[in-house]
Amino acid sequence: LHVVAPCRAADTRTSGGPLAPFETRAFVVAGTCSVPASAYSAVLNVTAVSPAAPGALTLFPGHLPASPGTSTVSFAPGRTRAVGTVMLLAADGTGTLKVTNGSAGTVDVVLDVSGYFE
Repeated sequence: LHVVAPCRAADTRTSGGPLAPFETRAFVVAGTCSVPASAYSAVLNVTAVSPAAPGALTLFPGHLPASPGTSTVSFAPGRTRAVGTVMLLAADGTGTLKVTNGSAGTVDVVLDVSGYFE
């Protein structure tokens, strides 16, 4: 484990806008926040902000074509929820992870990095 100073890798409130209902979006983690391109996983705090409907966010490596179906953080309408997790990054060298909004409403996503594995 390599620890880095907490850093915001993504925040849809300031870039890209909220995830639409059932949308999947890729986020680059390796190469940001002192996470090298050689990292295979990241230590993250994942936050669902201002969800419009109940649901869950599912994170998975960016090279996979579809969500594995296991949620990372569940949420209720209007309630900000966060969870710490370790996520594998894409095995194709892009350093990405994907986030799926498993909700019938929009939700903003914040990804804060605090470490990585190499």
